[in-house]
Amino acid sequence: MDYQLQLIEWGFCEYVSAFEEEGIDDSSFALLDDETIRNIFEKAGPRLLFTKLFNDLKSSNKENTRENVSNNSGLIMVDTSQDASIDPSIASSIISTPSSSYIFEPDEEMRSLLFDKSGMEIEEIPNDKRKGEDMNLSRHKKVQRTSQSIFPQGLVTLLEKYTDGKIVILNKKKPRKKLNNDHRQKLCKVIVNELISLFGPDLRAHQFVQVCEEIERVFENELTETYYIPYSAGGEKSKKGSGPKGKLWCRYVNVRAALRLANAQKKPLEIEKRMSPEENIENMKQLDFLKVGVEPYTKILSAWEDTHKLRRKLYQNTELSKIFNDFPCLRMNSGIELIETDFNNRFPDKIDRIYSEFPKVAQAILKEAAERKIEIDSRKDESTEALLILPFLFSPITLKKKQKGHYMETH
Repeated sequence: MDYQLQLIEWGFCEYVSAFEEEGIDDSSFALLDDETIRNIFEKAGPRLLFTKLFNDLKSSNKENTRENVSNNSGLIMVDTSQDASIDPSIASSIISTPSSSYIFEPDEEMRSLLFDKSGMEIEEIPNDKRKGEDMNLSRHKKVQRTSQSIFPQGLVTLLEKYTDGKIVILNKKKPRKKLNNDHRQKLCKVIVNELISLFGPDLRAHQFVQVCEEIERVFENELTETYYIPYSAGGEKSKKGSGPKGKLWCRYVNVRAALRLANAQKKPLEIEKRMSPEENIENMKQLDFLKVGVEPYTKILSAWEDTHKLRRKLYQNTELSKIFNDFPCLRMNSGIELIETDFNNRFPDKIDRIYSEFPKVAQAILKEAAERKIEIDSRKDESTEALLILPFLFSPITLKKKQKGHYMETH
């Protein structure tokens, strides 16, 4: 049994990569326990559905095993009197007997290797020939797996649902006609919108790869590299890796950015709705007062502190010029104090940071002055001395008055 095909048949194609990351193969798939299933399926809904289907599959396998034992057809006796260790990969296909022997039921692939159509045992196949057949079998499985569509109804049926998709399909029916850039843009638009509606805004690399393979099957003249090139790590010459590329990826990035922008614009309205009615009314009254009032300062300061959280949420992504236009009190002489109040409320652990950190800056100022050979009367306090010497570190600027011939040199 190919467990990956079984997952796709159950509708869990997006979890194939998660099983591969856990190192699950066909043998260990039959030995899955509750803890492993919980690690793979984080959400309860898919986990419960998978557990039911998996238990049903195990029950049906056990019933088939009992029927085959009762019919006593195609079974192999395995003597375990010499070695009691049994490979876990075949443990699920072995039926114990009261003696030291076990009955092993070969699967369909093993049965085809051991018996011909009439049920007679066939002769042993040379190793080199068997390897070639195994390679053909694995190649067949790979083709069969990738032929599964990531869309429930298939790519062609999906395209026929939309106007842009119908235009692409009509172009496909023309003999030896390649898709032009406009057709490819329409194709990517339909596919990306459908992928986001099915799997959400966070898509995985294997989903893009599967879609590109299906595009190549439906449109014979198209190449997968046109639509998606996965991330590639840096090599010996270039240590920096190359990010994903292609038309599908570009369309996905643009749509995802638009969704994030739309969600960001909705946040202020959602925050206002979540506030209690009393708190909302009081804060909105204070906010309306701040938009028109400039005095008395004590009332302005109180309203400014009370509306700190509301203003932060409502004006989070707003330009600074609009904030100054909405609140005239910021343009008054006391505006700097209001800004400092917001800073202290936002960063309470950084209040008066300049006073605590300035001694470190003072040492750097004095060191720079010593290198330039700038000397003044020394002070016991390094901070005071650094403040006095700081203006001498800047070159003087010559200012010109409006009257001709009048110049003034200043620092």
